[in-house]
This record gives sequence, C-alpha cells and structure tokens, in this order.
Amino acid sequence: MGLDAVELVVAVEEKFGITIPDAVAAQMITPAIMISYVQEAVGQKAKELNETPRWTHEEVRKIVRQVIREQLGIHTFRDTDEFARDLGID
Repeated sequence: MGLDAVELVVAVEEKFGITIPDAVAAQMITPAIMISYVQEAVGQKAKELNETPRWTHEEVRKIVRQVIREQLGIHTFRDTDEFARDLGID
C-alpha cells in the first residue's frame, strides 16, 4: 500500500474514530468497499457501546467521498472506480 492509500485510510479512521486493520485496508480497492466496511465498523462500535449508530449509510458514503476528495485531490469518481486502476493511487 502506497503513501496515498495509507494517508487515505488514516484520514478515514480519524474521521470515524475506528481502526482499519492493514489486511482489511489492502482489500479496499474501491470507494464502495471502503464505504461498506466503514458502515459496518461504525455500526459494530455503536453496538459494543450500546449506542444508536451515529451515521446512516448515506452519511458514511458522503463523508468517505469527502475524505477521498480532500486526501487525493480527485473530485470526480464513481464508488465502483478502483483506487489504483481508475484513480491512480498506489
């Protein structure tokens, strides 16, 4: 995983207060996969804390896409684009 990808993962972790294991991060090849994982992780965290989940799927999607734009400087992309192949990050 290259520096751009690492910085993206760290930014997402910080934004949502979660930890993404390296093995999982390596499998996040599209924004859609990242969004799904983050949604599951924040839901699990809320469940462990006996709280109501703070974010809906659409809110998670919006925030993850915003982080991608900020971290990568890429403003136009689809959730199904591959980070390496389509968005040019390593």
